[in-house]
Amino acid sequence: MKRTKGLLALGLCAAMLLPAAACGGGDEQGQIELVFWTTADTVNSAVNQKIVNDFNEAHKGTVKVNYVGQGAGYSNNLSSTLQGSRVPDILQIGEKYFKGYAFQNMLTDLTPYLSEEDITGHGDFSLADMYPSMVNRYRLDVTTGAGGIGKPIMGIPDSVATTHLYYNKSWFKRESINVISVDEENCTGNLKPHGYYVYDTAPTADVTLQRDGKYHVFNDRVPMNWEELRTLSEIFTKKEGDVQKYGFMNEWWFSHGWSVGGDCLEWSGEMNDGKGQFFFALGNDDPGYLVTGAEGVTLGDRVYAEGDVLDYEGKQYVKAHKTDADVAGYLANERLYELPSTRDAFTEFCQLSQGKGKTVDGDAVGYGISPSPTTLSQLGKTKYFTAQNVAMLVDEYNSMRSTFFATLNVNEVEWGVAPLYQWRAYDENGDVLEKNGTPVVGKEAGHSLTNCLAVPRRVKSEKRKQLAVEFIKYFEGKTARAEYVSATNCVPIYTTLSDVFNNLEPITINAGKKEIQASIPNKDVILRAMAYSTPGDWSYVENGNWIAGWSAVLNTNVRDGAMTLSQFFEDAKVLETNTTLKGYKAKEKYTGR
Repeated sequence: MKRTKGLLALGLCAAMLLPAAACGGGDEQGQIELVFWTTADTVNSAVNQKIVNDFNEAHKGTVKVNYVGQGAGYSNNLSSTLQGSRVPDILQIGEKYFKGYAFQNMLTDLTPYLSEEDITGHGDFSLADMYPSMVNRYRLDVTTGAGGIGKPIMGIPDSVATTHLYYNKSWFKRESINVISVDEENCTGNLKPHGYYVYDTAPTADVTLQRDGKYHVFNDRVPMNWEELRTLSEIFTKKEGDVQKYGFMNEWWFSHGWSVGGDCLEWSGEMNDGKGQFFFALGNDDPGYLVTGAEGVTLGDRVYAEGDVLDYEGKQYVKAHKTDADVAGYLANERLYELPSTRDAFTEFCQLSQGKGKTVDGDAVGYGISPSPTTLSQLGKTKYFTAQNVAMLVDEYNSMRSTFFATLNVNEVEWGVAPLYQWRAYDENGDVLEKNGTPVVGKEAGHSLTNCLAVPRRVKSEKRKQLAVEFIKYFEGKTARAEYVSATNCVPIYTTLSDVFNNLEPITINAGKKEIQASIPNKDVILRAMAYSTPGDWSYVENGNWIAGWSAVLNTNVRDGAMTLSQFFEDAKVLETNTTLKGYKAKEKYTGR
């Protein structure tokens, strides 16, 4: 502990006065000292320092890296540092701020400093072996404003916090909800491939609890669909004494909208006098489409494979060419199977927190199964879950590491991790509906929050930049990342380090006079989220100013039930969103979703 506090104090002091070695310039001789800024806390400080020490030992006489730990959230305030004459040589940047600094020409394009092996090979440092959803969000062309696959590499992925559905297993048992863990492909015989299902007879021998004479089963290996989420949440939503309990809480609409191909921001080449711009799209009521059939579909010059959910471009092509023979044939044969629209998905999300029976939009009414933002502000989402006032919570992975073990486990409350919910259709037998041999399900979707390591543009010496990149490759190499995952229990950024994560030792928690051993539940469900998680809307463009107006209205008037969605989309602050977006440089969303 004392060592960690000292490191943090050193970080704060060093942040105010960088060593002269960080200035760069010229062809420096002898050992070069680099300055490395990254967040430091009680979990990662020691392992970060060890990796830096190991690098320094292996490069003695050539380069020495000075690790300067920073407090959480420091990357929000880097502008003055990055514009100054003395800059750190390597720094960690949160994805929320990455594009803003990159578009201000404050970061170095790392592509020329990386070899072909680094990018496409499978050595110790390998972008090819990292999760694509991590790598592509740090690819960005700062000249054109386009980002994603194939663009210049402006940052190297460093850490990630995925989102998951956390549930109170003890509470489930009290309500006679059976909890099982069976992969979807193994849901055979009497056991149906559902996240939540009610049976007249027990589907397996280990399902024993009865509720109202039936067997309610929650499977924490299969995503619930929207209806299952609502129905299960209603069981837990009730008044207990003076405390209102709720079934579910999620402050992000992403899993609803993304699952059916919707989003809050889309690109139009026709807007902004033909120059093109992003526009606010949560109200888009064009249906989504799932591609069925092994041969896929061709829409113009785009080919969509079986199981793809059409993106905005694909949906607009269908809308404009419905009478064309090929598109009409796809629709008639359900090779384009209709899904809810973005607005439908957003309406469903808003119904969660509005009072039961309250008008949300048109015929859609509130479910009352989730605390409204105003209600939630009394405790905050994480405390609502740990206080056992909400049975299921969507939250980021770091909450589990920092809070759930130290509160729920200490109080002997069982909890678990399940997949995020997903749009799914079922037939009359309770099996997944199929069209043209394709399961009718939307995308598994959710966000992750990430950081990258970058090199400031003002590091002027090419030699220093090359050495900085060499250090980043070492720090983000598989050997170091395996050590980091083992020490911090963080999710790995490499697809090839799954075994390291799955074999993590139980976490030791000091609880008064006793120690508790706690293990991360459903690790492969957590890893599965790495494959599909993508950036939140705060990372689409260079800053979040475009979000501020409409989100303030959404998270007060709309989700509290004082405004319908129709009124929301006509509100002045919401209408101003497109005007704000008109001035942005970003021209392309992350292209990995």
